[in-house]
Amino acid sequence: PTTSNPTAVDAETATPLTVAYSPAVSSGPVLYDRGGTVALTNVSSYCWSPDGTQVAYVKTDSTTNINGELRLVNAGGSMDTLLVAGVDGDAVLDWHDDRILFRKLTSATPAIYAGDGECWTVNVATSELQQATLTYTNGIFSAPAGNLGTAVSAFFISAGTQLSFIAHKGNGTPYPYLCNADGSGGHVAANTAQSWALGAVPATNTML
Repeated sequence: PTTSNPTAVDAETATPLTVAYSPAVSSGPVLYDRGGTVALTNVSSYCWSPDGTQVAYVKTDSTTNINGELRLVNAGGSMDTLLVAGVDGDAVLDWHDDRILFRKLTSATPAIYAGDGECWTVNVATSELQQATLTYTNGIFSAPAGNLGTAVSAFFISAGTQLSFIAHKGNGTPYPYLCNADGSGGHVAANTAQSWALGAVPATNTML
């Protein structure tokens, strides 16, 4: 996610929200409004929209990163809107066009598999949800336990048509994979090297 303050701003304000860390206020990032007042706390992760006019962020109860709320706020601090409930606190992964990529996590031990531990997309305009990774059902996780997928982090690549993501096989060792952004076509191992961090060159097929 983009962590620097963009130059584009919401037309209703002169200065956008500022994202910063303030241990005295919160253990995670804090969003300040243009007057320097704390606008949003308990922000566990965030991502700027491509045009810099909005911020997608996850709000948690500050004690756990499970079952957070993925919310959307204008850069000026107005229109704070709930998009998706039941997401991982560190889950805002990327934003391409109208789609935000996030990781679902409603429970550490779900009673049944329902896409927890997987990457999903939500359409900002329509609120449509789409599961993107299926590590639990596509055999990446060879010994499922806890009814959880194993996708960890991901980025849009190929102009938003694919994802590069990291997942593990149940042993905690992560590897890079590729999949279509709509969840179709299965998963392809990018290479056999272990990968603890992931990056991508936007609008290309290049993984870092």
